[in-house]
Amino acid sequence: MADYYALVAEAVGRLESNTGKARRGVYEQVRTALRDQLNSLDPPLSGHQIIAECVALERAIHRVEREVPRPWRTKARDHS
Repeated sequence: MADYYALVAEAVGRLESNTGKARRGVYEQVRTALRDQLNSLDPPLSGHQIIAECVALERAIHRVEREVPRPWRTKARDHS
């Protein structure tokens, strides 16, 4: 299994404008690239293996999203 977190975090880190819309675009590009890569393997992976890779990618995306600074969190800390 690849280190999807490092891949996704790096791609998000390169964004000029780190907005939700921009991140969603990155995530869709990564999902498409992974599906294309998994479907082109010879010998092919089993359905379970493909699902496991896709789940690992989704977990990495969720982890990156949890780490994105939220403006409302910063404001709440500033007023504490």
